[in-house]
Amino acid sequence: MKITLQYLKKRIATITPKQAFILLGVASVILFSIKYFGLKKEWRTIKIEVVGRDWVNSFDQYGYKTPYWLSEKLAIGQIEKNSRGKTIAEVIDIENYRRGGEEAEVYLTVKVRAELNKKMSKYVFKGQALDLGTPIELRLSNIYVPGQIIDENIPEKGYEQKEFIITGKWYGQEKWAIDRLSTGDKMTNRSNGEVIAEIVEIETQPTTTNMFSSIAETSGKQVYIESNPNRKDVLLSIRLKAEKHDGDWYFAGHQIVKPNNELWLYTDEINISELEIQQVKEYKSNDDKNRL
Repeated sequence: MKITLQYLKKRIATITPKQAFILLGVASVILFSIKYFGLKKEWRTIKIEVVGRDWVNSFDQYGYKTPYWLSEKLAIGQIEKNSRGKTIAEVIDIENYRRGGEEAEVYLTVKVRAELNKKMSKYVFKGQALDLGTPIELRLSNIYVPGQIIDENIPEKGYEQKEFIITGKWYGQEKWAIDRLSTGDKMTNRSNGEVIAEIVEIETQPTTTNMFSSIAETSGKQVYIESNPNRKDVLLSIRLKAEKHDGDWYFAGHQIVKPNNELWLYTDEINISELEIQQVKEYKSNDDKNRL
């Protein structure tokens, strides 16, 4: 049957208001479906630092880090699903490093099902653009995880890594602390047991620091300072793995490996704080078995 323009005009003229309303509704549904389901969706790999404002009331530098009750529950393979039961996010890697208190330094590498907004030229996840530095919320296996995006486009081959031997001094330590140190003590990524640092050499020497021994409440409020013979300076050689960002090498997520910086090392036996880095050398070995 040949359909002419005149035939179409006659057919349109016979459409009732009710039929026109129905046709308009059907057309709207079709257009919405084309627009919604026609969006370009793809998996994007992003890196998230787990931080939150609601864990503590204080506003110091440690106030937003991951508490133990959250860090110990996170695991590779955890997913988030949408209301239709489809997976929209999956954890593919975790960095979980000890800190001095109850908190941890936690970073998640996550694949998210994002949509490309062509007008904005941005990828969008759960209605929010995947911009560097923006906050993000995940609900992984019934765990609420707040964080911020620290890389929205992870290199396909990963970040550049290198091993170093650093020499540092731990000043004015008591005998009980020194006795807890042993060569072979390690710091690990607690999510997978990967060794990121190992003590390879330990030396002690008379301390070069003076300690407060007494305060006399005299008219001049004098402070008496004297050397404490029970304390020693500890010279440590540590082999560690670092990652390059912005021209510097970073250890355990946030510590810059550079002379005159301080290093925090957390082993199963003892926490080493404020280790003054004195020398940094690249570790070289032809035997891959010796690598961390």
